[in-house]
Amino acid sequence: MLTRRTFNLSLLISTLTGWLPKRGQARAPYAPLFDFCIAGGYYHGLAEVLDALRPGVRLALEREPDNPHDANAVAVLWQGRRVGYVPREANPEVARMMDRGVPVRAVVVGTISPRTAREIPEGLRFTDFVAGDPVLRLEAARVDV
Repeated sequence: MLTRRTFNLSLLISTLTGWLPKRGQARAPYAPLFDFCIAGGYYHGLAEVLDALRPGVRLALEREPDNPHDANAVAVLWQGRRVGYVPREANPEVARMMDRGVPVRAVVVGTISPRTAREIPEGLRFTDFVAGDPVLRLEAARVDV
């Protein structure tokens, strides 16, 4: 049972640990989820737009539930042009969020250029990539419950 004392204690702990924004500080509207490399970029002309995909550039995501290859497909779009997909390994969770109406987006955070497999960032989700491909950070809108 949640008592006033345990509620106040949890509120104090949340404030001290930085979970809640400080007074006068707005909470970021989007929360980072994971980083990924675009899948299928080779087939969708990613190489033609690489110069435009600099850190900070936002890309749109679009659900493709009728995609004949993957019912969880989530396309990555730059200026309305499909440049690839969220990797298959990660797309079920993204598709579920989008299907529930949670706004999601991708932001370029850098490029990938590992010389060996050991240099691939830990936690990076990918199907395939070419050195120099953009690394995107998936972000979801914070939903207050």
